[in-house]
Parts: sequence; structure tokens; C-alpha cells
Amino acid sequence: MRGKGIDIGGGVTMTVPRENGWVSARVIGLRDADAVRAGYDPSEDAVLLESGTPPEEESPEPGDRLAERDACNDSSWASTKLSWRRSSTIRWKYYFDGQGGLDEGDFAREIVRGVSNAVNAVTDCTPEKRFTPAPNIRAEFLGKSDARPNIGANGSCSRRDGQSVIGLGEMRGVEPWVLGVSCAWQVWRHTVEGDVLLRAKGRPWWLSGVSKGRCPANHYDLASAATHEALHLLGLGHTDGKAHSALTMAPVIKACDTGASTLGWGDYLGLLRLYGPKREG
Repeated sequence: MRGKGIDIGGGVTMTVPRENGWVSARVIGLRDADAVRAGYDPSEDAVLLESGTPPEEESPEPGDRLAERDACNDSSWASTKLSWRRSSTIRWKYYFDGQGGLDEGDFAREIVRGVSNAVNAVTDCTPEKRFTPAPNIRAEFLGKSDARPNIGANGSCSRRDGQSVIGLGEMRGVEPWVLGVSCAWQVWRHTVEGDVLLRAKGRPWWLSGVSKGRCPANHYDLASAATHEALHLLGLGHTDGKAHSALTMAPVIKACDTGASTLGWGDYLGLLRLYGPKREG
């Protein structure tokens, strides 16, 4: 199966790496979806598949299971089992080909805001609007990429090309409830590249950071999707269950909801566990 594509649901596929490493595919949309990672284990000379990742925190008591917790007090988080080296800098670009009816400059600003919110632990839970200490990981924005993310129009995670890209593009063959797909590639123990493709057509985006007036009906906040997908690339998985639906890493994004653009307590705890605290100064 090395180099072959596998179906992970929702019309999304992923290509098993040819080299010794892993690729992880994550989906955000209008309903819950499974997440899968695939890799080659040289010690076993075998391709391994894993699906789903349970939250680190224990399940809530039965009486709390249907009650949505406040994001500022919900400590649940989940791992994709892929993360970058601590203290490393993720260098990334954006891709834009004019689809989706968005202004390119506004699109880039909202994507940058989402990535920055994820890396810098921006939150509405504290007066300072940040959790401290920040996680020990950095991101450097390198401008526009001429190359589309390594995610096919059918939602497939393909082979990596050496650069991390977040872009807007057509997603033919992917179920209409899917808003975006992220793919992360790992060599040995650490992530070395990550791409995100957000749907350009069929689900209109709202740019809450630059748009004036109220969000139109059935539009989706671009910065929230960007923050969510950036956290996937950093190694966080979905926090499944209604009790955790207020966290950024809930698998479902609601129309006009901007809450996922900033981190909840569990989102922050996950980053801190993966990367440790950043030393200030």
C-alpha cells in the first residue's frame, strides 16, 4: 500500500507515504468526521493505519454528557500523534487562485490571523487575550505560494513538496458538508510539513476580521476555520462530543460562529503538553 491512496470517508482520501514516515488527514465540516493517519513502519515492513484519537481527559459524567461546557473551563484535548519539534519555526505560505469571490488581501489577512491565534494561544478567556506562557512553537509567514496545497480537488493528501501551504480551492468529489481538509507529513518522530485546503465553492465564507455588518445567513467564519486547521497541523485532534463543542477543536463549525477563532482552555493545554512553555525574553 505504500504510495497508494486510501479512503477515509466524506469523499476524502490520503496517500500512504513511500518513505519512512506518517501522513495525517483531518476534516472539518458541518458534522462529525473521523480522522485517519497512515504510515510505513520499517521495523515491521508494513503499512499501519490508525483511526480516531480519544481526548486526553476522561469522559464527563453521564449527567454532563449532553451539556456544552464553557470553552474557558473545558480541559479536554486530543492528539493527532504528529507534532513539530519543540521550539521550531513553521514557515508557511498562502495560496489563492481567485476562487470563492473573496478579496485576496482580505483572505490572506484572515488566514494569517488564524495561524497567529493558534501559535500564540490567543483567547477570549483572559483579560490579556492570551494564555500564558505561550507554547514553545513559532510560525513565520512567507507570503504567497504559486503552488496549491498538496491536497487534491478530491480531498486527497498527496506527496509533500517541501513547503507548508494554506489555500482556498475547488474540492470536487468531497462531500458537501466538508469545509476543509488538512494534511500533515511526519518523518520519523516529527512533523516536517503541513497543508490546508479550504473549500472555495458551495460554502460561502465570512471574513469577520475585515467585514462590516452582520454575518450573512449560512456563511462560515474563515478565521475560525484557519485557527482550527492550524491547530491540526500543530498536532491537536478533534474533541468529540457535545460537551466539548465550544472548544476550537470541536469537529463541527457552525454558521457565523467566530468562537473557534480563539483558543479554549483545552486547546491551550494540548499545545502546552505537546510543546512545553516558551521562554520569554
